[in-house]
Amino acid sequence: MHVITVSENGYVTMTNLENFRVQTRGGRGLMSMKTSDRNGAVAAVAITNKDSVGVFITTTLGMSISIPLSQLKISGRNTQGCKAITLAEKDYVQAVNVY
Repeated sequence: MHVITVSENGYVTMTNLENFRVQTRGGRGLMSMKTSDRNGAVAAVAITNKDSVGVFITTTLGMSISIPLSQLKISGRNTQGCKAITLAEKDYVQAVNVY
């Protein structure tokens, strides 16, 4: 299983679920993507299962793209991600679905 993290500017990371430790009461959370001015804030996070084949990204202006999971590189938690979709000016990622 993997964690898919997508930023508002269209960058995506795929990380093994085993890289995330269990948090207890008082835990401060874990970083799943390094954010910056380049990739923006985290827009969506989704978890894949053994039957998942791709990720579908939709933007606020109605653009959408379907990316097979086989095309995404598995990376660590402390990365900025790679560009998944080129956005128009004032367009941001709105929704992410794993299928």
